[in-house]
Amino acid sequence: MTPFERALGIVTEYEAAGETSAARMLLFTRIEDLCEVAEAGRRLVDRLAAAWDILAGNSAEAAMTKIFLPLRVIEHTESFAIEDAAGTSIAYVYYDDGDAVRRAVRKRLTKAQARQVAERIRALGDKNGPA
Repeated sequence: MTPFERALGIVTEYEAAGETSAARMLLFTRIEDLCEVAEAGRRLVDRLAAAWDILAGNSAEAAMTKIFLPLRVIEHTESFAIEDAAGTSIAYVYYDDGDAVRRAVRKRLTKAQARQVAERIRALGDKNGPA
């Protein structure tokens, strides 16, 4: 059972008991957003792991794809870019510092959360990159 399915079960129990407050629904929406962010993070980690396999020469694409360490985080207007030493963008993490409703609708992180995710991606290069 996924975290979202567990959250859905909890909200369903409250609704069955007659409690349908707006606050509970906002909490449910926030849990759904966090689950989506976690899933996107998992997919990104899978993609980064595949990129390291390519760098290690475990693929025919290794000659065409290179990531030059160290990685760095560059702040843009609504995102953080993770770039390699050659200036190639590896990933973008988007944020929205507007009000919470707008951020939820756009399914964006806060700036602090986005910076933390970008720094964790950058740290993967320090930890797992070729020597």
